[in-house]
Formats: sequence, structure tokens, C-alpha cells
Amino acid sequence: MSATNNDRPYIQVDHSTSPADQEISISLHHLPPNRLITVEAQTSTPYYCINVPVQQSGLPWRAQAQYLSDNEGTIDMCTDPSLSGSFTGLHPMGLLYCLSPVQNAAPRTPQSPLPARGFTLHLRAMHEGAVLCDKEIRRNYLTEQSRIIPVQGQDYRGVLYHPGSIKAPAIMVLSGSEGGSDKARNIAQMLCSHGFAALAIGYFHAEGLAENLDGIALEIVERALEYLSQRDDIDAGHIGLYGRSKGAEMALAAAQRIPGIAAVVANSPSAQVLEGIKGRMPSRGSSWTWRGKELAYRKFGIHDLLKRNPSNDSLHHPASTALPCAIESENIKAPLLMFASTHDEIWPAFASMRALSERRVANDIGYPTIAVPCTSVGHMLTIPWMPNPRYPSALWHTNAQECARAWKTTLEFFGAHLGIAEGHACPDECRQA
Repeated sequence: MSATNNDRPYIQVDHSTSPADQEISISLHHLPPNRLITVEAQTSTPYYCINVPVQQSGLPWRAQAQYLSDNEGTIDMCTDPSLSGSFTGLHPMGLLYCLSPVQNAAPRTPQSPLPARGFTLHLRAMHEGAVLCDKEIRRNYLTEQSRIIPVQGQDYRGVLYHPGSIKAPAIMVLSGSEGGSDKARNIAQMLCSHGFAALAIGYFHAEGLAENLDGIALEIVERALEYLSQRDDIDAGHIGLYGRSKGAEMALAAAQRIPGIAAVVANSPSAQVLEGIKGRMPSRGSSWTWRGKELAYRKFGIHDLLKRNPSNDSLHHPASTALPCAIESENIKAPLLMFASTHDEIWPAFASMRALSERRVANDIGYPTIAVPCTSVGHMLTIPWMPNPRYPSALWHTNAQECARAWKTTLEFFGAHLGIAEGHACPDECRQA
């Protein structure tokens, strides 16, 4: 007797279309019972991953895992462990955060600059080489109603993502020493999907801008704030600032000098202004300037770039907070949220977070300061459920959970201090992360 349509194997996903930061549930049904089943996920559109160089984004990405179906021919990734493959153990989102580029594959040419609005993932289940069932799911960085507005500032290049036609609170987004704006754009996209207008700011290594991270004017933030404040679709009284890595250093240094910023998030910050970078070498000048003068900065040698041993850094010494290059976090007249890992492989972000917090507490500034320590993931505390291949695979699940918690806290923090555009809210899945 042939199988009816109701008996055929199928893949069930609780949200076939979902924001890229949302956790989803995947299960398979009507499989051959008590059999090893290979479940594979592969991108079928160009895929941008914030945690790797943009050059790898054109490649297809793939993950697979082997599961044992139960007596009913069912696999539930929320309760059943993977036995082998790209990951092992119980990891409900493993097929997404263990994706990796398919080497030697022909790259796909994106129709628009990456990161695009989202990506499509093709799921399929196989037994003994035969495909039993498949399904496509969509993961979105932006909602359909979001608007994309290029911005060409005097000394920055930006993209404003707006959640719709309503007036919205806004967030300026600064990324790190990689330059350009693709990472800032991806973060801004996800913020926009939660009801914030978000301006991704490229401040060097982009067309018409300085090539190196050296002597960058903090007035860029001032001018971006002015641009947003003058827009009719922006709530000018509720504009925040988000920075990660060197962007966090820039955000903190700018926020202590520029009034009108309603909330600040510093992801993997530095408590000091550091020397700039030319290529891979120290620039012999400050990373930042203000009103035409370079900021006092901490010099470093090439060994600092190579040792990757934050535990030896001078930021662990209490006297470092009194140095001229120290960021005066007590002068940031806004709520401040910081994240840092005790295992940061780039610089001592955890010690910096502690020093920045202590300055604000000691001066009783009257604005909230929230410092969130992370104990597994390193410097790349980015969008949840995105592959992070720079860290050992044994830590991927814990790292993904820490990224999800940090991102959830970021959304809640901005929501509390900026508000959220009408019709938007942090999804239940984000709240549970």
C-alpha cells in the first residue's frame, strides 16, 4: 500500500519566516522509525555573517547533523541530541549557528550590497542518501515595511534603516576596526526590525573617507545626531548610541563630550583612548580628534597586536583610570549599558568595563550604569544565532546563549530609555533567550 500525503515525511518549523535573531523550533515527522537520519541546512541565497569577513558571504553555507528517529518516526531538535555532524549534543539552533562556508564552491553574486534584507535556508532530511523531505525557511534582518535611506555625511557614510512611516526613536551604530559599515549595517538592520530607526555609520575605509583608523573626528557622531534630530520621522528627544569594539571606544569618547544622547551601549569597550592603526601597524597618533586636536592616547607596540594576551594589559592596574587617555565615563550624561567577556581575545574589555563602571559609581552621576559580564564568548558579542567560527566548536552553544542574552538586554535597555516605535515589540522568543 502506498503512503498517503498525510503519511509522507515532513519538516515542521514553528516560524517559517522569522527575524534572524529569533529562536525557532524544528521537528521532523513520519520518518522511518529508529533510523539514523541526516538533517542538513544550506543557504540558498547570498548569506551575510557578521562574525566573518564579508568576502565569505557570497559562498553557500552548510551544516548537517545525524539524529536517531524515535519509534514514531519523529525527531524534535528541542529534545533530541545530534549524534554526529557539524555539532553533537542537544542544541535546538545548532543547524543555524554551526553553519560554515562551503569551501571551493562557486560564490553567489548578491543582487544588492550585503547584508541584504535577509536570507533563505534550505532544510532537508536524508536516509541512506535518499532525500525524504525538505523545506525552505526565511530569516529576515529587516521587516518588509522598513525603509532604507543612504546618508552621505560630511565625513561619514551611512545607511538609515527606518521601521516605517511613523516617528521612531533612533540609534546611531558604530562598528570596529574592520572599517566600512557592513557590520554596523547588520546590527542597525536588526535594531530596526525591533522598532528603532538605526543609522549605521561608516567612519573610515569607505569611499571618500579616511583609509585608516587614525585621527577620526568625534564630531562625526555630533553631525549624525544633528542629522537625525532634524528628520520629521525621528523622535529627536530619544536618540541613542551603540558601539562595538573600537566603535565602543569611539561611542564612549564621543558621548562624554556631546550632549543630547539619550542612552549608550558599549559592546566590548576600551576604558582608554588607544593609538590609531595604519594597516596592521600603530599609527603613531591618536585614534580620535575633537575640535581639531587629537585626544591623549595610550601607545602600543606591535607586540601588543600580536600577543593577544589581555591578562597582562595595564588596564588591570587601578592607576590606569587616572591617565590622561582614560575615558571619563562619569561625564556621559545618559544611561550606560556595557558588555564584556572575561575571555576577550582582542583587548581587556572586562577590566575596561569594570573601570568605566567604577568611575560612574564613584562620581554618583545620577544615571543608570549596567555592566554585564560574559564568561564564555570572547570579543565578538554580536547578533544571536549567527555562526561564530573564531571560537572552539565546544563553546558554540554557550557562546550563542550569551550572545542571545546580551542582545535581549540591549533591546530591553534601548526600549526602556528610548521607547519603541508604535506596532513593534521585542518578540516572545527574544524575551525567552
